[in-house]
Parts: sequence; structure tokens; C-alpha cells
Amino acid sequence: MRVSRLVAVFDVCGLRPKGNRDEELAFRVEVFQREGGECFPVVWTKKLFRVRPTFPMDAEGMPTALHDACLLHEEESLGWDEIVADSVDGVMEKVKARIGELCESMEDD
Repeated sequence: MRVSRLVAVFDVCGLRPKGNRDEELAFRVEVFQREGGECFPVVWTKKLFRVRPTFPMDAEGMPTALHDACLLHEEESLGWDEIVADSVDGVMEKVKARIGELCESMEDD
């Protein structure tokens, strides 16, 4: 049995994919610590969706409201599982470096 403890949560936002000025990216980084002491991240992409619920409806059968929903999607394809360090700071340094390879700051405009 493996037991890990959630030791830190970070939101990383204000980013866009390199070469794409129209899309904004945001990540949630959860850092866990194994019983042996090593730390590792679980990285989520935050996605904003406009949701049109089917209830309640008006007289024409249209939804009476739209709702924005923020959903978290676990990013498994970018090699996050390869990141391991002895501390939360060590994990975040590696995560930020990886994000820096993929994204650029929107503050650079």
C-alpha cells in the first residue's frame, strides 16, 4: 500500500501556449509527499466551460440561465509523473521550468 499526503496546492495562471496569443492557460498543482519523504506533483489544467443546464426552462423550452463552470483536467501527457524532489520547493522549481517550456507569461505584453 502506498500512502501520500497532500502538502501544498498552487494555482499558476496568466499563461498562454507559446505561439498562441488567443488562448489563456491556468494550472492547479498539487504536491504530495510519500511516506519516504520524496515529493511529487499532480498537475491539472483549469478549463472554463459555459454550461447550459436543461433545468429550469422558460415558456419556449430554453434554459433560463447560462452558467460558467471551471473544471479540472488532470494532465497526464506532459511527463509530470517524472518530476520528483526532496521538497515542495524542489518540485515547484521543476514544474515551473516545465511550464516555461510550454507557455509564456501574459504579463510580457
